Amino acid sequence: MSTKDKVLLDLEKRKGVPVSGTIIANKLGVSRTAVWKAINALRAEGHVIEGGSGIGYVLDQKSDVLSKAGISDQLSEHIALHVFEEIDSTNKEAKRLAISEPSEPLLIIADRQTEGRGRFGRSFYSPSGTGLYMSLLFRPEFSADRAGLATAAASVAVCRAAKEVAGRQCGIKWVNDVYYNGKKICGILTEGVTGIESKTIDYMVIGIGINCHPADISGEAGDRAGDLGGGFSRNDMAAAVVNELLPLIRKLDPRQFMDEYRSASIVIGEVIRIFGSGIGNRMSDQSQTDSGVPAHVTDISDQAGLMVVYADGRSETLTSGEITIRKEIKS
Repeated sequence: MSTKDKVLLDLEKRKGVPVSGTIIANKLGVSRTAVWKAINALRAEGHVIEGGSGIGYVLDQKSDVLSKAGISDQLSEHIALHVFEEIDSTNKEAKRLAISEPSEPLLIIADRQTEGRGRFGRSFYSPSGTGLYMSLLFRPEFSADRAGLATAAASVAVCRAAKEVAGRQCGIKWVNDVYYNGKKICGILTEGVTGIESKTIDYMVIGIGINCHPADISGEAGDRAGDLGGGFSRNDMAAAVVNELLPLIRKLDPRQFMDEYRSASIVIGEVIRIFGSGIGNRMSDQSQTDSGVPAHVTDISDQAGLMVVYADGRSETLTSGEITIRKEIKS
């Protein structure tokens, strides 16, 4: 670790509390000049550090620059970590590194994505300074038929971290969206590579995008998108999500988190419209098919399937597709 990173780590631990350059230098075993140079380099990167010689340095509580030093020290276990100022996609980078860097789990974090993606190939707006874009790569021990539970586990981990770090109580919209104050603040994209002959998952990547601070999002996306309101460190949020997620995906035992997933659900008991492959078989009227198939959500299964009842009384458990929540009052 460089002197700059060591200084940042020390300031992160004392965030909001002044500490003299002499104390930092003695602790790290470097000169005061080296500390001064590190402070200037950190300021150039955007860290808000007040004070100076004879006063002491203090990392402002509102300073929120993503950094390896600010995240790694808070992780409950050592994992390979890469932090980027800008990248095309954290999921893409994780998959690239899966080939060249065998160590896992592997965490990729970026301040900005130029090619962020969501489900069904949709773009995921990823501006700098306001969001947290991260991908966790790991080689699961569970079978491919249980992979759908990984997204549910990630949703629960995000809700836990939002409560712990930001004090926000969030809800989950099946299957991969986290909501706060009625708006989407997080999307999750889970991808995997499966061995054809072995029918096992070679590796899995869970991509998580969280809107942490208010951002200028225009158009239709701006009407649907929200944020957690800021006032907290994205480094803290990243570490909390990973610390919550790793124990869940290691075993992927639904007993660990599905009751919590159901409790956080914003769709159970609601009337929804279902979109996706195969819905034409459920509704003969093509005009209704194009606008989604209406159904009532009764529950969510232990395998994260959406349990619904259609207007004709038939029931089904969905494992894929997309839904919207109808606003009209249910009869």
